[in-house]
Amino acid sequence: MTLADTLHRYRIAGFLALAGLVVGLGLLAWREGPRLPEAYRYRFGGLLEARSETRRSAYQAEIAFYQERLRRNPGSGLDLAALAGVYLKKGRVTGQSSWYLLAQQAAERSLEALPFFNTGALLVLAEIAEAQHDFGRAARIAGQILKEERSNPAARALLASVYLAQGRLEPAEHVAEELVAQNPTPGHLVQRALVRLARGQDAQALADFRQAVALEEPDDFYGAARTRSLLGRYHLRHGEAGLARGLLEEALRIAPNYPLALLYLAELETRQGRYRAAEKLYQRILPQDRQTYQLYDHAAYTGLARLARLQGSPREEAAWERAESVLRREIGQGAFGHRRELARLLLERGRPADLPEALRLAQAELKVRQDSETLEVLAWALERGGRLEEAQRVIERALATGRREASLYHRAARIAGALGQQERAERYGSSLRTIDPAFDPVRAGVDDPLSGQPAAVHQAVDDPLSGRSAAVHQWHDPLSGRPAAVHQAGAGGVE
Repeated sequence: MTLADTLHRYRIAGFLALAGLVVGLGLLAWREGPRLPEAYRYRFGGLLEARSETRRSAYQAEIAFYQERLRRNPGSGLDLAALAGVYLKKGRVTGQSSWYLLAQQAAERSLEALPFFNTGALLVLAEIAEAQHDFGRAARIAGQILKEERSNPAARALLASVYLAQGRLEPAEHVAEELVAQNPTPGHLVQRALVRLARGQDAQALADFRQAVALEEPDDFYGAARTRSLLGRYHLRHGEAGLARGLLEEALRIAPNYPLALLYLAELETRQGRYRAAEKLYQRILPQDRQTYQLYDHAAYTGLARLARLQGSPREEAAWERAESVLRREIGQGAFGHRRELARLLLERGRPADLPEALRLAQAELKVRQDSETLEVLAWALERGGRLEEAQRVIERALATGRREASLYHRAARIAGALGQQERAERYGSSLRTIDPAFDPVRAGVDDPLSGQPAAVHQAVDDPLSGRSAAVHQWHDPLSGRPAAVHQAGAGGVE
């Protein structure tokens, strides 16, 4: 072979390698979608490195300041209320339950020292009650504050959050509109955006998110990270993976290890079949000291159990049991109650014996919050128990809120298909594909892998309401009328 031939072959090989690289990058871009638009980038990026230590030790200086003041004057109700507020902020950004407990203790001590006109301490207790899903108590405390300070924006914003969590969308919208009209802060705009998403007003909600980003202040690192995390969740669940990834990674650039951003980014990796990457993100949420627990532990452990199932891991059962134990511990302690989340876990795990408890939990949760998520879980439990007409009424209530969530339409399509309403099932399926063309119910955690198998399986379980036996069914694919393919463990691009 001549030197010219050798050089020619090297040139061809180099050309092919370059072509492969271009194609690979093109496929990656196609898979991920567009990069993060400039409008969503953090405008104060130059501050991030300069104040990295400040972010790592968020609120520690404030805590030390008030602790020193209290050392000199232990009975100061105002200083105790201020310290409680800082503890609460620390709990929100870290997800660590110990900060919430410290906040509650400091607020209670503050009210003992200063029982009247102590708005700061009352607000802390109201926000902790909301985090515990004790919405009645949260609303009562907020009302107590508003009797003394009729226009207190923090108390009114808390009421809007409570109304939204309860599914009371009209009063939530009313309060959110008033707050934005009086003071369009980023926090108030995000609050209104969440209400608008719950009502299916997506375009208006996105405009609120964009305005919130435009009005950000340079030192509100965690507010900026929260806005992008919530917006990233929206785009993730509407089939826009590239934009979702950009927003969530930007949130983590602003606030490293911010739990919400880690949680939604892990969900994105799971949906795209990048299971090892998802597992690393869930592990970052969990505390190093397993004797303590955090607000998002249950979500991380549930995500890890889902990953074990998707990969066909022999550790799957242990992973579900770990997630279940965390949720039961939190419910048993009365802190950060997660009855709905436990019901969802039991349904996703798919054991027939768990069905009566899942149904009871969903029904109990509906008494305190009637939002679309709770209605969706109840419809799932009713469908699993073969109570299809009831399930359809419940899921139609959820759809009537207007919320455009693929999982709602997935549930509605399954139920309609099981009832033989093929045209309605196809209509719901069409809406689902419009909202999120890449939706996979197993990866999204709204079905177990066997739920779409052919040949309906019937297992008798006790109906907790009537005492009669109810049938547990597994149905054909309601969108096509054909038996749905069983989800293969580890399929879809496992890393």
